[in-house]
Amino acid sequence: MAFSGLPTAIPLATFSYGVQHSHYLTVSFIQYLNPLIQFCVAVLLLHEPMRAQGYAAFMVIWVAIAVYSFGAIRAYWERLKPYAR
Repeated sequence: MAFSGLPTAIPLATFSYGVQHSHYLTVSFIQYLNPLIQFCVAVLLLHEPMRAQGYAAFMVIWVAIAVYSFGAIRAYWERLKPYAR
């Protein structure tokens, strides 16, 4: 326990640096990759049982993410339009 600070601090510091130097939209997409990969590994590789409610919840979450992302991307492109000329 005494030496666990450094192995914990290094990834957190590099993550913080990366987030500060990235677009928030990019960071938000990356934040959803880990749960997606975990879900795919569990269902496809490890053959975890999944009920219809689980799939429905998964799809609702991803539809909400898609709607939010579409709005954010559209707003970003609208801000860039005056500079396109």
